[in-house]
Amino acid sequence: MNFNRIAVDHAVMGGVPCIRGTRIPVTRIGNLVAAGGTADSIIEEFPHLAEADVHEALLSAATAVAERDPSPAPHGLKFLVDECLSPTIATLLVEAGHDAVTSSTSDWPSALTRTS
Repeated sequence: MNFNRIAVDHAVMGGVPCIRGTRIPVTRIGNLVAAGGTADSIIEEFPHLAEADVHEALLSAATAVAERDPSPAPHGLKFLVDECLSPTIATLLVEAGHDAVTSSTSDWPSALTRTS
């Protein structure tokens, strides 16, 4: 997958994947989301970023993890996305070939066993 908003340059941050034109590592965005951050709160902290930067950083991180897994699940990974994360995260996971459901799904136990 080609990421236009992510750059790997050994002269910048030692080659750590960063949002293009910045020194903001993709992992920083992932950590902010893991801590409950939303695209809006991240953009508030880094006003020079666009929402597309945040989304592509998350998608590139998910793709990097999937590429490193030597034995991916036959139908992709299954994620339960809780209310702390932006609904866009679930959409990005599905676009990357994974199964994502929200914790607000009324039938969530069976949703966890659903395949793509």
